[in-house]
Amino acid sequence: MLIPEDSLPPLRTTIYCCDCTSIERRGTQRVARPSWRIYWYPEGGGGVDHHAVCYEARDDNVLVISPHTPIRHLLLRRGARIFYVHARVGQPYDSLTGKVFSISLDRAAKAMMVRLMVPETAANARLFGTSSLVDWVMSRLPDEAWPRRPTDPRLIRVIELVNADPGRPYRQSDLARVAGLSRNAFTRLFKSQISMTPSAYLTARRLDQACELLAYTGKSIEEIADICGFCDRGYMSRTFKSKLGTSPAKYRRTGGVLS
Repeated sequence: MLIPEDSLPPLRTTIYCCDCTSIERRGTQRVARPSWRIYWYPEGGGGVDHHAVCYEARDDNVLVISPHTPIRHLLLRRGARIFYVHARVGQPYDSLTGKVFSISLDRAAKAMMVRLMVPETAANARLFGTSSLVDWVMSRLPDEAWPRRPTDPRLIRVIELVNADPGRPYRQSDLARVAGLSRNAFTRLFKSQISMTPSAYLTARRLDQACELLAYTGKSIEEIADICGFCDRGYMSRTFKSKLGTSPAKYRRTGGVLS
């Protein structure tokens, strides 16, 4: 069966890292990342804590952490091996936050991760294998967990425009024109279906992109401010402090650590 072109937003999967390491001690601080995080403990022995709820990691499940969700690593024994992937899949899927999921593994998914753990695996096989793993994991998250998507096609056009490039110098009147509505009618429609104003949504997407660039690139904070549509580094810093409670420099230095 073909999926209608306008039924779901397109996936834009980006893989940031895929690796295996050993954890020697439990985490002392809660860390949030702008990406999805997938954790697998091949021999068990670990888990994560989210808001005092502990999720055990075993050899037959993966833990899936949604973007911007603070977790602390637990350790049931020293030297526990962990396989991990950091990835994003695009909006609106990346706007799901504050969730930790435990997904049971089947034989094929486990074999895929075992292959990805082998250092000699070719780069192209690693990339496509990791992308397939992310798709497999996302397809097993509960339907009710996903954020509500706008249904009005006029609004969908605007949302997809902003999501594709949040750093452009959008004016609300320009976005209203894309939707074919007056500014006031556009604002009312946006708030009714997105539960925030167009300017608040744009700021959220710009902050999300800034967090991504801070976490996974070496670009300067000045460059990131320009790419993400902030007028300068100072304005981006003030927005970070207001919305995220930290500065861009500290976010980069601590990996999004929340004390």
